[in-house]
Amino acid sequence: MATLTRQLLWLTTSFLLQAGVVWATQPCLRLTGLVQDYDSRQPVSARLYAQTEVGRLAIGNSTQTGQFMVDVTCETVNLVIECPGYRTQLLHLNTARLPTTRDPVTVIIPLVAVDKQDRDRPYQQTEQTHYEQSRTTGLPGKTAARPQRNLFTINDALSARIIPASVCFVFTSNGQKRCLTTNTAGQVQIDFPKKDIVAFEVSAPGYQTYLGNLTIDEPNGQQREYTVRLTRELTIVSMRLGNPIGSADLRDEATGILVPLTTVAGQPAVMVSNSVFPKTYQLTVRESNQTVRYQQKITLVSGLNVVRADDSMPVTDAIASKPVVVVPRPESLPLLYFEQGSYTLMPDAQTVLRQTAAYLKQNPNTKVRLVGHADREGDERLNQALSENRAKVVSSFLFAQGVADAQMELTGMGSQQLIAPSDTEENKALNRRVQIEFLTTPDR
Repeated sequence: MATLTRQLLWLTTSFLLQAGVVWATQPCLRLTGLVQDYDSRQPVSARLYAQTEVGRLAIGNSTQTGQFMVDVTCETVNLVIECPGYRTQLLHLNTARLPTTRDPVTVIIPLVAVDKQDRDRPYQQTEQTHYEQSRTTGLPGKTAARPQRNLFTINDALSARIIPASVCFVFTSNGQKRCLTTNTAGQVQIDFPKKDIVAFEVSAPGYQTYLGNLTIDEPNGQQREYTVRLTRELTIVSMRLGNPIGSADLRDEATGILVPLTTVAGQPAVMVSNSVFPKTYQLTVRESNQTVRYQQKITLVSGLNVVRADDSMPVTDAIASKPVVVVPRPESLPLLYFEQGSYTLMPDAQTVLRQTAAYLKQNPNTKVRLVGHADREGDERLNQALSENRAKVVSSFLFAQGVADAQMELTGMGSQQLIAPSDTEENKALNRRVQIEFLTTPDR
């Protein structure tokens, strides 16, 4: 009976909204903000839906500038954001945890583009179009195909972090299924013996399941490397920090990593981040002269988190009058990997560097050391130059993002500091890297 009542209420509400009738009760929450392409940061015009236990309703759109304002009721469980060419994004609203305030809550919604259908590259099954492979097997005089070796790396679409995941492959030619678990580098390796369209499913706790296809046209014994980016369950923190402030830091309590915060245009006391995870952070708010106004610990959950900072919060005795620079542990930062013999930045590395640049620009007194490395293949003099060039290209990217030259130190180690043996292609790939080390700036 209760289910039937909810369904009738939903149908009635849907009819009233479609007829242009406003809610009979006041909305529980007003959301404002921006929808943008995660990689390019360009605005996206998207459709927004309120999802409840019994269905969903369209409640608005973001404009050509990506901006939106929508009202949702307390029955709304999730905000759903959809746009052609992008993966569906879902934000759990946690309405029971939200503070009782009529102030609008500002969020920035990142959308990740879908992986389009292409030859010899993974693409999402939603993008599959009609395709027939030619049949060339068994022709007289034709050399038998050699199995294609394939290395799949699974990472977070937003942070580029390596993800422990399960990957299941289904061969459409014979219906066979094989499931693998990623290694410590977030990778699985599998051979495809013949021409085929291979379907695969990648699943990991806290992430949307990725359903993909890969077209194998001409197996030739070579190794192919692919990256599959998973979209995690979105976690956002929106902070209203009271009076205008000088700056604010949000630090991961467990690792020491500082999270990039975005100031909302026209709202200098509002800061937002979608680069957080469900864990505990420490918020530090400073005056314009960099003295600490207050600190507080905040524990985030998956979905929307709203923080209303209170100026009356005491500053603990442990807080010095001068700002304390918290340096993330270098080993907790993601490594930037490169192709063999190359110093071209990969897309995942660029994602990490944009986040690093955002933090360095907010903290101009912080410096980083960029350490380039190479594998042990070939002449060591060339490896030394290659490692230096890898560090230089990272520096150039950060500089283009607005980071000052004075904040960066460069060095190349050649193949002197391997982190994996040179026995397999997989291990060699781990040695082709740049490490970002944060340096403590001494007080003056």
